[in-house]
Amino acid sequence: MSIERFEHRPTEFVSVHAGSGLVYVGIASREDFDNIAAPVCDHGENEKGHVLTKWVQAPGDNGAIVIFQYWLKSRTVASLLADKAPREVSI
Repeated sequence: MSIERFEHRPTEFVSVHAGSGLVYVGIASREDFDNIAAPVCDHGENEKGHVLTKWVQAPGDNGAIVIFQYWLKSRTVASLLADKAPREVSI
């Protein structure tokens, strides 16, 4: 059985990493993502998918860094579950 590993279904989310000063924001609309006034970084495709990011830092020495993400492709739920399932090992 073959499992489709990637899908294109952008989502919106906010994830705050306490104590690290990092805030991740998922943008569902490519147009909204493109309107953020920051340079884009294309991280390419890997086993987790394909993501573009932009980031800004709040003023001050301890300012939070906000990382905006737009996922061109992301992992499917089925592929995430399959990777966590026990596997038979031949010896």
